[in-house]
Amino acid sequence: MKLQLLGPFEACLGDDVPVAITGKKAKALLAYLALAGGQPVSRDKLAGVLWEFSADEQARTSLRQTISSLRKCISPLDGEALVSEGDTLAIDPKVVAVDALDFEALVADGTTEALEHASALYRGDLLDGMSLREEAFEAWLRGERARYRELALGALATLFRHCAEKGECDNAAHIATRLLGLDPLREDIHRALMRLYAEQGQRGLAVKQYEQCRDNLRRELDVAPAPETEALYQEIKEQSASPDRAAELAEYTAHVADEAPPLPDKPSIAVLPFTNMSGDPDQEYFSDGITEDIITDLSRFRSLFVVARNSSFAFRGNSVDIREVGRSLGVRFVLEGSVRMVSNRVRITAQLIDAGTTNHIWGDRYDGDLADVFAVQDEISHSIVSTIAGRLEDFDADRVATKPTDNLSAYENFLRGQKLVHNYTRDDYANARRYFEHAISLDPNFARARAWLADVDIFSWFWDLTPEGLELAFHTGEAALALDDHESKSHLALGLAQLFRAEHEKSEYHLLRASELNPNDDLIMIENGRYMIYVDEPQAGADLVRQAMRRNPYHPNWYWNILGRCLHTAKLYDEAISALERIRTPQFWNHAYLAACYAELGQLRESAKNSEALLALKPDFTITEFATVLPYRDKQVLHEFLAGLHQAGLPA
Repeated sequence: MKLQLLGPFEACLGDDVPVAITGKKAKALLAYLALAGGQPVSRDKLAGVLWEFSADEQARTSLRQTISSLRKCISPLDGEALVSEGDTLAIDPKVVAVDALDFEALVADGTTEALEHASALYRGDLLDGMSLREEAFEAWLRGERARYRELALGALATLFRHCAEKGECDNAAHIATRLLGLDPLREDIHRALMRLYAEQGQRGLAVKQYEQCRDNLRRELDVAPAPETEALYQEIKEQSASPDRAAELAEYTAHVADEAPPLPDKPSIAVLPFTNMSGDPDQEYFSDGITEDIITDLSRFRSLFVVARNSSFAFRGNSVDIREVGRSLGVRFVLEGSVRMVSNRVRITAQLIDAGTTNHIWGDRYDGDLADVFAVQDEISHSIVSTIAGRLEDFDADRVATKPTDNLSAYENFLRGQKLVHNYTRDDYANARRYFEHAISLDPNFARARAWLADVDIFSWFWDLTPEGLELAFHTGEAALALDDHESKSHLALGLAQLFRAEHEKSEYHLLRASELNPNDDLIMIENGRYMIYVDEPQAGADLVRQAMRRNPYHPNWYWNILGRCLHTAKLYDEAISALERIRTPQFWNHAYLAACYAELGQLRESAKNSEALLALKPDFTITEFATVLPYRDKQVLHEFLAGLHQAGLPA
């Protein structure tokens, strides 16, 4: 039997078969014995803790009845879970696994891997929601809850330091957010998160973190932040105010995470990453994949406003403030849930919450074979749409309910690849490609895997810009589309490949088709914005980029690249510079646009600096070669850009 005591009480037998244990006293007795770790506890002690105000004989009678009831509930066990010796009772640790005891052991181990596993086990406070009118039990529970919470805080703080030291900024931010959900008064973590955001160039988020810290301290303790917190805040403010372009940039970035975006004029929802309840951190790819599939299904409905995956996943963690999620992302509804996979069984829970009131609108639990997972995803998506949007004109059940594959091993490989893609690194793309190829080898008709492979090929091409890479992306996109004309990512990949082949009309068709199939996908919006650069509609392109940033307030940093290019083509050079300089890891082409922008403004020293930075990244750069991968339809627009590069002193 598996007992889950961290968070709400749960008991399961064998391969995750739930055990219905009725009565708070029965659950409390089982939990009390479980946390004794196999040590026997006297019946007098148990009676005193759980039936404190009953007469001795009545307390003993109640204890016997509760024990008898428990034995019936867990009778399918091969071994004896409740061991009775003389006047004592104990739980046999060989028969019963207890998550809280595993959690303690992992924290004591102290390695990064063990702490990650421990943090996955900590779903919330010990026996969350349980309360008895027995002071002795309540006193014991308060003490144990505090002890486990302190262990969780220590584990998360250590994990945060490990991730920050290794430069894993996104993971560090997720861990810090979760830690502050448990203890919002930890000023040291608030400061660390402020530094992390500032180092990433997200000074607006750093300031927002300070304000959250200040408000928490004022509300809970009626004190001001510590001097070191105030000093850090002033330093960040000075850094934020120093560039003259900050005021210009603020005009068109109010929709991103630095400000609370307004609610859209349609039902809006964010899907938080479903919690991995398997007890194995390596299984997180599966719960993330379930979450992303639900986001994708919901995104197909034009009558909904669906926040993108990146922004939803910025709130990873069990202890999140739903009101803050709704405010930060500008949505009315939040979906959260959990996934537990054991052997070939899966349990998915989901609940829909009104972010304004935190009222639960809908919730359900699904148990079944792993092969049923696609049907469960469809059922969740349909339930959400019918609940919050009512009867929608575009509620096409057949389109949403398409089963991607019958091969679960292929699906597993697809999910592993999908998780890697969101890291946006060259190495992760290469590894994702291997997973997608393996998924396709297991199921050659797995259209979604081919669609994502096509996306990997076209985005990988951006690093090399070779003719061979572009042809590969083109043919992969065609192969993906041949399997399923309704896969938006197939149209996206093929549309991009055709754009850079200068086949503008064909590109427009596929990019618009991708948008029709998935109108909420921020990546599709961004790439339609990129298309607008090359057909001389840069202002429309910039508008699409801003819409994408609204869908995804915590968008990838490279989105600023597309906005900057749009503004450059629109000859708004100051604004283009403001956008392009927000890129944390510039590629050579970013420096090319910056060099051209500064040259157009007559700021030749800054232009020369960017030319030098470009040549340091790509010593063999020539303007002539670069021009071959710039598919401007109007050759006059291309000529003007190239003239700016010549003025910047770059080699012809």
